[in-house]
Amino acid sequence: ALVMSAPPCLIAVQLGTIAYRLRQWPLPPIPGVGGTGQWGGLLSNAAFWRDQFITGIVAQPPRTDGAYDWKVSAINAESGVITDLGVTLSGHSGFQPMNFADRLWFIGNTESFELVDGVLRPASFAYAPAWPTDDQRFLLNGEAAHVSRSPTGFSVTTFHDGKWGNDSELAVPATLGDWTFHYQRGAWITALSHGDRVHVFLHTEGRLFHREGLELQEADAATADAAVSALRPANFDGQTRGWSLVREKPNAPPPKAYSHRNMFGLLYEGQPAALYIEDNRDGYPVGYFYRLDGSTWTEFATQTFPFGSTEFRVVSRHDGRSSYILAMTTTGTTHVYAVDATGIRATNGGSSLPNPALNEFPVYAIVPAFILVLGILIGLGTWCLMWWYTKPDYGFGVQTVKLASLGRRGLARLIDLALIVFSTAGLGWAMTIGFDWLSLVEALNLHVDHPTIPIATRVASILALWLAFIVFSLLVVQARWGLTPGKWLCGLRTLRTTLKPCGFARSLVREVVLAVDACHFLCWTPGILSIAFTDCRQRLGDLVTDTLVVEVRSLSRRMPA
Repeated sequence: ALVMSAPPCLIAVQLGTIAYRLRQWPLPPIPGVGGTGQWGGLLSNAAFWRDQFITGIVAQPPRTDGAYDWKVSAINAESGVITDLGVTLSGHSGFQPMNFADRLWFIGNTESFELVDGVLRPASFAYAPAWPTDDQRFLLNGEAAHVSRSPTGFSVTTFHDGKWGNDSELAVPATLGDWTFHYQRGAWITALSHGDRVHVFLHTEGRLFHREGLELQEADAATADAAVSALRPANFDGQTRGWSLVREKPNAPPPKAYSHRNMFGLLYEGQPAALYIEDNRDGYPVGYFYRLDGSTWTEFATQTFPFGSTEFRVVSRHDGRSSYILAMTTTGTTHVYAVDATGIRATNGGSSLPNPALNEFPVYAIVPAFILVLGILIGLGTWCLMWWYTKPDYGFGVQTVKLASLGRRGLARLIDLALIVFSTAGLGWAMTIGFDWLSLVEALNLHVDHPTIPIATRVASILALWLAFIVFSLLVVQARWGLTPGKWLCGLRTLRTTLKPCGFARSLVREVVLAVDACHFLCWTPGILSIAFTDCRQRLGDLVTDTLVVEVRSLSRRMPA
């Protein structure tokens, strides 16, 4: 029993140690509840192509030649409806969708295809070495290209003649006022295709720069000991040359809950636009939208995102008419917003997506459920063996009684637990009708104040008092009369081995030891085996407190002379 109780006890000690060391609760190891770990969502990395997120490539039953057919599905960014693209991939391994502007490839280990006018065509396409994100992929002269960090700044790599190569260095602004760019500092480049044009955004040190068009030179023309611009000759005047500053660096640092990027470039009404995400430290991030009017960037709109949003993704249509913003919370809930001629509006793009955190919780119940079922099966087998091979009689003095069977004791315990659990759960449900549980989880993850926290605290206090009251009442009744509601319905009583009432102290200790008997209610095997192998059918709590459980109708029997 001690061995089987050890794992939950060790887990409790470990969680307590972590809580003491971090001085916080909930704890990060608790999935979906503690810390600020990101769950992400189905749309967080899905390829965006023509107002759709390519979210599913599902294998069909294998063919006779061992190959598979793969069906491709997508989620509409406006309606959230999951549709079949009507194309079927064939191959021996899975495929990864990757889009460059309005061109879409499906890349496999041995074969690749490009979707052209709704028809799959074989292509000699390969994975990009740096595995660029969607805002780093674009078309350069109609060919797939991506931008990535290089030892001296940023490089542009293109796909030509079946392979990646032709690296070129990308020019970035050298200075602007008292600001100077250095390639060894943290920076990020976004490249958005707009027809035959490319809009480039530079994210660095809290500033966002924009330039229309690429300015390139051969990769070997730049050296590490040259001036601070990635393209040294092009920026010989030491100024930005074609670059514009969207907004000066804010005074407040970016929120720690966010990823390393809280600035985004996008396309809107055929023009470049920018989004800054800031947090008021209340869990409701605010987005500030800027657009380019001539040569000046001006703020044109703001948007407050849902509570708990910490991860953002921005995708733009190839024609530049609109963009979509994905706001993902700490539990993985995804909210989709459209930025177009009508303004900024929420769409139903994320309505069909399940919540990743809620989907994970059943997984963690599998092991306890398995152990509980195993204990029940052992109990049923033990019950049958006891019915055949043990005698239920017990005598003390001139009185003899019949010991309770394992089946009756189990049923009585089940009734008592059901009374406690259902009464507590019913009271909790009545007090939390309409309660926003996900917002509570988000608030705990972000460690911010929220109206749900005091409500949850009050409900938890009331439920704790109710639980203490009902457990104390059961202990008192059992101490005085040896009964609980379950034992009363099953015709049983708890007595000392002298067949007298057990008293409050024994009743309390007996129920405390139940934590070992039942392994914290995860497995009843220790208690079952103790009842089976003791002469008086005593579980561990009975052995410690010198008690036993008998049938009420046998209490009037006398021992034969």
